[in-house]
Amino acid sequence: SFPPVKVAGGSDTLFYGGIAYDLAPDEALVVEGPMVEGRYWSFQRSAYGSFSTNYADHVTSLNHKQIRPGSDGRFRIVVAHADPGVPNWIDTEGDTRGLIAHRWIGVAKRPDLETSKVRVDQLSNTLPSDTPRVSLSERKAEIRFRQRQAAWRP
Repeated sequence: SFPPVKVAGGSDTLFYGGIAYDLAPDEALVVEGPMVEGRYWSFQRSAYGSFSTNYADHVTSLNHKQIRPGSDGRFRIVVAHADPGVPNWIDTEGDTRGLIAHRWIGVAKRPDLETSKVRVDQLSNTLPSDTPRVSLSERKAEIRFRQRQAAWRP
């Protein structure tokens, strides 16, 4: 993985980074960081060799408005093959290997991120004890919202 860095010739407040993953069916990648002020920041999954994902029917990206912080003001994104029932899930769409690209626009400084690979059945021991649960109906509503947004695109 590579931390967010400035792009040569780019803005002093624009950073790009990436986190490669290789996950077994029972594993998840947890990405943790601070909720930072900025114009825009996001995390997006892509398969090796392609940035194409089924973003309308699967949660393959999250931006700063969609990410739910924990009670400590930090976010935790969970990349997993199946819905773990927690906020900020990014679906691998079954790809065991891929990349989580992240970009930060209009932020004052490069955010520090922490990553850890854990067994899905150990997520409750890894995430804060007050991490809310996301029900199947809530996840379906999230997907329906994504589908409506995708329908706006030409």
